[in-house]
Amino acid sequence: MTQRRTILIICTGNTCRSPMAEGLLRAAIAQEPRLKRIEVVSAGTATRAGEKASEHSINAVKGIADISKHKSQVLSQALIDEAIAIFYMTESHRQALQRFQSLPEHVYAWRGFLSTNAVPDPFGQGFSAYQKTKEAILEAIPSLIEFLKTKDL
Repeated sequence: MTQRRTILIICTGNTCRSPMAEGLLRAAIAQEPRLKRIEVVSAGTATRAGEKASEHSINAVKGIADISKHKSQVLSQALIDEAIAIFYMTESHRQALQRFQSLPEHVYAWRGFLSTNAVPDPFGQGFSAYQKTKEAILEAIPSLIEFLKTKDL
């Protein structure tokens, strides 16, 4: 049996950015046979478990990824322990990771391989803000895929 390797993506509420990133990265990984063992999950640093992805998030990625069944989960040591790499949306999320006892070797900003690191938070804004966030997430995916290909995952 092939061992799954887990990538963890974190944001604040796990209802907007990280579910979009999770769905979009899963879709990109599905196109890469070398990465088929990678599982992608997401969590929030300040959320309640079981919340649905926002309707704007679901609609923003529709046609590329289906995140309609997503349920939020709280960032935990167990999720961190399962991860071979963690990608965060903003510096505040990286700082939130510091409260945990152990982290994997690979912790990166989602857009860490681009000139600007932060992914804008669309929470509470109109659909156009979610579209902009989706574009910021999508822009980073080619560099993330190339990065993942260079690792022994």
